[in-house]
Amino acid sequence: PLDRFADVVRAFDSVNTANLKEHLGRPLELACVVTKVQRQISRRDNSEWGKITVEDFHGTASVLAFKDNWQKYKETLQQDAVVLLSGKVSGRERDEEDPPIFLDDALLLEGVPNSGQLALQIEFQVGAELDDDVFARAKEVLVAHPGTAPVELRLGTDNGAGSPVFRSRTLKADPTHETIEALQEMFGKARV
Repeated sequence: PLDRFADVVRAFDSVNTANLKEHLGRPLELACVVTKVQRQISRRDNSEWGKITVEDFHGTASVLAFKDNWQKYKETLQQDAVVLLSGKVSGRERDEEDPPIFLDDALLLEGVPNSGQLALQIEFQVGAELDDDVFARAKEVLVAHPGTAPVELRLGTDNGAGSPVFRSRTLKADPTHETIEALQEMFGKARV
């Protein structure tokens, strides 16, 4: 199920199920598929909560949704749902080997491209040789596919410093597979 959202998943792949241990105690966004949902009852106050197993291209993880967050997102977190989860990786010592994610937010992945959470970013190295008209052609593609995603240019540097990002004030596009593919033809697959 994740395959049809590969472009969106790639935008959120800096944190995945294989590297959760490197993000203990930190917030994250994870694009994944819900593979199992277990409804639980708290022994402390009899409130309902959920233990959700999710899977991405790298493995599986456990997500814990308590009280209000469980009530708010239990309809979204159904088996086989493709979602973008926001939460925090457990920082508890006892969870170091297999840290669960504490859920804050869940959104169906199909809604992410036009949610404003995703930008269309084009990367290139300073001094890269580009066709003279490549930006004019790129603008034509972006104008032909209007949407809500901001358009950004990231200028890569070779000196280890952070890469500056420039966001267009006037262009917003629909980050569909068609739009991304057209831009990848101009700038290269790994640059969009």
